[in-house]
Amino acid sequence: GKARERIAEVRRVRDLPRKSDGATRLARALLTADKIHFIVGLAVNPAQAADATGTIPLRRLVVEELIQDLAARGKLVSVEYL
Repeated sequence: GKARERIAEVRRVRDLPRKSDGATRLARALLTADKIHFIVGLAVNPAQAADATGTIPLRRLVVEELIQDLAARGKLVSVEYL
């Protein structure tokens, strides 16, 4: 997602743009945190289910990529799927 793009574009929090859009605000919060715990729902949107037969849901894929990026920056990251 856009927050992941923002994180990938910068080396430090202060390098983030001074925007107040959701992606930048989320990127700032994630980059300033030492420990991050994601709680991710597993509900499937029926409209998207037809397109995703047999594949990893996009939500899960995005969260796992974000976890890898944050862990590479030394963040302690955990995830819980509900």
